[in-house]
Amino acid sequence: MPVSIPRKPLPLSHPSTLPLSHPSPLLQTHSLTLHPYPPYPDLTLDPGETVLLKGDNGSGKTTLLRMISGLIKPTTGSIELLGSSTIKQRIVEIAQTVGFVLQNPNHQLFAETVQQEVQQPGVSPQTADHILTQLNLKERAEQHPQSLSQGQKRRLALGAVLARKPKLCLLDEITVGQDARSLQLMLNLLRSFTEAGGTLLLTSHDPAIAELLDARVIKVNE
Repeated sequence: MPVSIPRKPLPLSHPSTLPLSHPSPLLQTHSLTLHPYPPYPDLTLDPGETVLLKGDNGSGKTTLLRMISGLIKPTTGSIELLGSSTIKQRIVEIAQTVGFVLQNPNHQLFAETVQQEVQQPGVSPQTADHILTQLNLKERAEQHPQSLSQGQKRRLALGAVLARKPKLCLLDEITVGQDARSLQLMLNLLRSFTEAGGTLLLTSHDPAIAELLDARVIKVNE
């Protein structure tokens, strides 16, 4: 069931550690297809925008995110990031622009401690501490990530991706398992990300998320 959370957002954190704005559009997709799904709607996403993909289970929302991230290639069609096609790019190249928070956080948490998960190469201790504090994980900094609850793991995975300062962040049902306070912390961080010029493309079965993030809704294969 959707989590009931306050409608008035908490004060946003300072966005100095998050991405700066970039020329428009950030992402464009054209005539994407992948068997066995019907053709996907074309997407055009601008810097600072939030877009929610809406569709039934099995409609291909997660598959679309995986195509944009480079994890799988479409059968036909094109994907452009900052005006350049990604079809022939390697995943590591796409990952310089795109961050992907998976639905199952166990698939992307590999460090020995919570602190190390966020404080990756190129991420300062101050930035890592700031993100962990925002997500109410600072007190768990020395724990192993796999010792956390599923809700805490999802917040940690989000923090680890945003610490790398992507221009586009893909979110696959990451609000599951959050209490009202924890969900509000996530939303505050995501709002700071978009206010600093970052772009969000997400899936969520919580009907309140679109309103709370001021998201444009696009229906997928309905």
